[in-house]
Amino acid sequence: MLLASSLAGYFHWELLLAAIFGFVGSCAFLGALFLGFLGEQAAARIRPGFEKLDLRPKGQPATTRVSPSKICAFVTLGAALAVIFQFPYGTQFAYLQALIVGVAWPTLIGQIMRQAESEKILGLADQVQNPAGSPASAPVAQPAVNVPR
Repeated sequence: MLLASSLAGYFHWELLLAAIFGFVGSCAFLGALFLGFLGEQAAARIRPGFEKLDLRPKGQPATTRVSPSKICAFVTLGAALAVIFQFPYGTQFAYLQALIVGVAWPTLIGQIMRQAESEKILGLADQVQNPAGSPASAPVAQPAVNVPR
């Protein structure tokens, strides 16, 4: 009972509205993608992620079609992220933020991944420029030679 009453303080109608706005924003992104408003290059890069292989009977070529489960997962994730971004605002509904998160969450995720990748590349470049900590720069110990007397 105590847990249910403490959780009830966090759930309010603003979270539901944020989920709806995030859902609508994600649907708007998909609409722009499938209607060709994002351009051919973006469609060629992003659209295959929403397709699945449709196998045909023997003798007919396989085709691809849009996967309803991937579409549902995409819009659900947009709605969930809008809810997460609404938490700090409490009862003050950030409708524009919820809509933008729903539309732009793939871009946000892509930027985070590119930033992590560029930091990795910069780290490797730093290791190449400053190999002080690498084993190749350590002095090589000379083997002890026993000279007979």
